[in-house]
Amino acid sequence: RMSIDPARLDHDLLADRVAYHDDEVPFVLLWSEKSGCTALLTWFLAHTSRYEEAADHGLWMHDWEVDVMRRRPGNVDRLRERIVEGAPIYKLVRSPYDRVVSSFLTLFEFDEDADHPTIGMRRAVREFVYGHRDVAYSFSLRHYLGWLETLDIDAIDGHHRPQTTALDLRLAELGVPVTYIHLEQLDDGLREIERRHGLEHVDRSTLRPPPHHTNRSPFRFENRSAIADLQPTIPLGAGPGMPAMPLPADFMATDVINRVERLFGRDLELLGYERPDADSNMGRSAP
Repeated sequence: RMSIDPARLDHDLLADRVAYHDDEVPFVLLWSEKSGCTALLTWFLAHTSRYEEAADHGLWMHDWEVDVMRRRPGNVDRLRERIVEGAPIYKLVRSPYDRVVSSFLTLFEFDEDADHPTIGMRRAVREFVYGHRDVAYSFSLRHYLGWLETLDIDAIDGHHRPQTTALDLRLAELGVPVTYIHLEQLDDGLREIERRHGLEHVDRSTLRPPPHHTNRSPFRFENRSAIADLQPTIPLGAGPGMPAMPLPADFMATDVINRVERLFGRDLELLGYERPDADSNMGRSAP
């Protein structure tokens, strides 16, 4: 087992997106918002004795995470101990190209008068685009990317900043191995973790589903530039009667791809995702 100086894992590093860990589970899970974190948390808790308590706690499994798990005395200190002791570390990751679309669509999920952090961000994008915060206008992915480009990308809400954190960089610096689980092959990745650690298989179809997916269109769109200019309906909920959004790939006009690479280059370098095919792109050229 490698020797790790605990002082190199300071509180601020570990307290950013606090990893899922429990003494009932032999590994540590790193995560990011908009990268399958709800599904990962639900599966993780199903391997502990705390699943039913968490499921009954509120509408979101994250309610229990925030209200109970993160408030356990010494939670961050115990996480540091687990890493120093050599607990295997896994991280669930997602294509930055797909994730940026999901982050964008998050801003449209709630009504204008909802008490939700996304409303403030929606108004900030409107101020960037239209010069006014309180107009009830929608905006496009291109507008959203333009707003991101004005910000410190590492200092904004976790749903919109990169997946890689200072902790990821520190673990790499210390030579601590982290195994990536790709959201695109989530079930295979979780089955492999269960097999590797001798855990009973948890069928995710039997677990509480996340309540916040938008409807997806059954159609594919060749004019990706037009989709990159699409301004979604507000609110953009899920279920019957709600609008169906194109798949993330259909937003990937060439200029969008280039801007995602500039904003999330560190993620692309560390996570190993390839540039998507833009052969069917039409309309605007890359800047």
